[in-house]
Amino acid sequence: MFTFPVGLLGRESVGDLSIGLIAWWNLDEASGSRFDGHTSNLTLTAVGNINSIAGKLVNAADISPGAINASSNAANFLQRDGAFITTGTQYWAGWIYVTAGTNNAVFQILGKYGPFEYEGGPGNRQIAIFYDKQQGQPLSVQVSSNGASGTEKSARTTCNTDTWVFFEAYYNSITTEIGIATNNEAFAINNTGYSSLHNATTANFKIGYYFFNSVSNTNSNRFAIDSLATWNRILTTEERNSLWNSGAGISNQKDPFYNNVSLLLLANGANNSTTFIDSGPANRTVSAVNNGLNPVITTAQSRFGGSSLTGGQVSVPYNSAFDFGTGDFTIELWFRYEGTLNGSWRFCQGTSIPYFAFGLADFPERRIVLVLEGVVFDVTVPWPNYPAANTWAHIAVSRASGTVRFFQDGSLIGSGSSNRNWNINSSNFVVCPRSPSSTIATGAVYFDDFRVTKGVARYTAAFTPPTEQLPSS
Repeated sequence: MFTFPVGLLGRESVGDLSIGLIAWWNLDEASGSRFDGHTSNLTLTAVGNINSIAGKLVNAADISPGAINASSNAANFLQRDGAFITTGTQYWAGWIYVTAGTNNAVFQILGKYGPFEYEGGPGNRQIAIFYDKQQGQPLSVQVSSNGASGTEKSARTTCNTDTWVFFEAYYNSITTEIGIATNNEAFAINNTGYSSLHNATTANFKIGYYFFNSVSNTNSNRFAIDSLATWNRILTTEERNSLWNSGAGISNQKDPFYNNVSLLLLANGANNSTTFIDSGPANRTVSAVNNGLNPVITTAQSRFGGSSLTGGQVSVPYNSAFDFGTGDFTIELWFRYEGTLNGSWRFCQGTSIPYFAFGLADFPERRIVLVLEGVVFDVTVPWPNYPAANTWAHIAVSRASGTVRFFQDGSLIGSGSSNRNWNINSSNFVVCPRSPSSTIATGAVYFDDFRVTKGVARYTAAFTPPTEQLPSS
């Protein structure tokens, strides 16, 4: 294991990629401008012809140098005003595909870097990530504290060609280090001694900018770029793992119903952490229930993000966001158990009768249920093919216009009708991977990506379960 650089403001357990996020370009557009999915004003303008090809995730921006322009030494690239790039801590991550080519190209994958007179000259350099085929380690991050040519500091690493490569690069103003890595491996690090970077005020931010090659008119080296993001802080190890996603990557998929989210427990954090973070819009307080059990974040098992919730109940103080009335709602989670399932238990519930609960009943047969505790088993359906042990399953319940549906891994388990008022009776809302009155399984139980949405029935028919961590914006 390598030691990860100290995070900005000491946030080593942060698991919410929306914190400190400046921009995230999915780069899915077929041509022309590329839009920022995080904000509305960091659009990249296409200079020349930037087409689209099949990307690592969906589509990618295909950067081809074409004919070299004598005045700018580049033909096709994306750019915008670079004012959003500060002189302080910054972190970049994305996917690139570089072809092997036939000549020794040097090009700027991205950066705010003015090497030419028309853009402030060689004294206007700030930060850039380069690919230089002439180097044994062709991928580098370069920074400058004074903008002058020849005084830059750099860190280098290897970069495979003709395949998608995940890259990360950072400048840390606290440690004064720069680092670069590919495919979630250890960072190549250089201590620059720079407590801040040069402010290259007249340099634009560019992606795919070719500024040198050994052939005067064409360049056979080219690259594509997909899902590029930048933050104003250093990401943690778990956040790196989330971005890498076992080599599958993730996109910036904003949740169109995010403002309807009552609770979002991504269960991210360090092993044995007792800090439970609500990544929903209300950022609610989530606390351990003191009933002799010990809920913790564990890295022993994870569906997404490198960790999950296990060991005991966690509770959220009462809020009307958990009173659904007769309206639509969705509750969903990833669930895993070891051993065998036992008796009746709950995924979640209130604490003061009568309250609603969502869970499992074991009479007269195994069923998935919505219960108004102390009053009625309101909607119950047989669940003969419940999840096997030691596998992750996506479990969901939704109500749409009085029809309640239960799902496992996107497939409908069954449905029923209910216009009952589903409220928690002014009590706390409890998430229950384990409770003192009912041990769910003979082994450990894990919950991941637990989400409650009020006013929206997200699932009304068969669907594909989430393939990456739920969005937190």
